[in-house]
Amino acid sequence: MFAMAALANASLIPVLSSELPSGSNFAFNYTANVTADERLDPTATNGVTCPGAGNTLVQCNPAGTFFTIYDIPGFISAFTTASGWTVSEQNTGATPSTINGSSFDSPALTNVTFAYTGSVVAGPATVTGFQIVSSDSGQNTSGHFTSQSTNNLGSSAGTSAQLSSSVAVPGSSAGVPGDPAPEPRSLVMIGLGVMAVLLGGARRRKV
Repeated sequence: MFAMAALANASLIPVLSSELPSGSNFAFNYTANVTADERLDPTATNGVTCPGAGNTLVQCNPAGTFFTIYDIPGFISAFTTASGWTVSEQNTGATPSTINGSSFDSPALTNVTFAYTGSVVAGPATVTGFQIVSSDSGQNTSGHFTSQSTNNLGSSAGTSAQLSSSVAVPGSSAGVPGDPAPEPRSLVMIGLGVMAVLLGGARRRKV
């Protein structure tokens, strides 16, 4: 519910648009959606515009307009063809200042940050051209992202918006991210085993 409320308010939101083979690996392609009440504004997110204690504004740390996708199992590479965007990789962060990254960010797995350094773009807007390549296939829909952009409407215009929510990443939602999902044949065998146990119990009860 918290994530849904945050998404309803605003921000810069990455969404997995496709998963495609890339040689022996898998390419995960993302789009970034800028909501109608937001803008991409690197200058604004480099100033005293981020939320601080007691409803004050403080210097953004980290500064910049960006989104981070966390904990990529089987990470191979990342790049972007989107104009004005750069990409970096790290095992911790980059996380907006009001968000506790340690609650979901494992230092053992790679994070990817896409940062915007171009001219101001007001929402609504959709930006394409973000890719992460992993040796893992499948999708873990319980992955995590954070983002930092700029409010563009009302009394909060010009201040920084910080968001934390879910996004699909490589791996499997069925288990630990990165673990392969059970093969259909394995699922059939498990099902047959459960049926055998149940039938055996029924026969014993009849006797």
